[in-house]
Amino acid sequence: MSFTKGSLRDYVNGKIDEARKEVRNEIDNYIKVNIKQSLIARLKDLENTTTPLHEVADKIEDFLVAVKLNGKWKYDHFVRDIRDASGLKNRIVESEMADINSAIVLDRPYKLFGLFDKVEQAKKDLRPQYKKIEEIKTLKQEIESTIKNAASGKQAYKSLIALGVDMEGYEEEVKMKLPSVQKLSVDPCLINGNCN
Repeated sequence: MSFTKGSLRDYVNGKIDEARKEVRNEIDNYIKVNIKQSLIARLKDLENTTTPLHEVADKIEDFLVAVKLNGKWKYDHFVRDIRDASGLKNRIVESEMADINSAIVLDRPYKLFGLFDKVEQAKKDLRPQYKKIEEIKTLKQEIESTIKNAASGKQAYKSLIALGVDMEGYEEEVKMKLPSVQKLSVDPCLINGNCN
């Protein structure tokens, strides 16, 4: 088997990306269950006020079509504004979740919607996951350095194994080979010139 530094790097980076994705999913699931659901619950009264807005926008739009005023910016603008307001709950959730994630990562307080205690708890509970993400980042840099500094792909492979990296699933890209022919249907003497 031949080894190239590029294929080793690709293989290890794939493993690193999978590990990082797994930790990110743990974080996302924790935040969704423990914080996002609480935020959505606190905005439930907003749902009752925004649903009629969507219906109002539909009625205004139907009216504008009926009197042939649709397509004129000054009227369509009002319909868009009303539709935007009808999606207010989702916009608040998206915006606040971004702020909450920043508060958790940067260890800042978040005091809106009565979620202070939940965010503070998340900072404590998710500390191991964020530490793991930093460790994965460091590991990636060290492994890339090991591969880069090796004299050859084969030496890099041996170094990775010596460092404890599981290389069991690694397969070197096989260079394109012509398919072997099992049997010719026509005698090759036609091109060899000896068909007598």
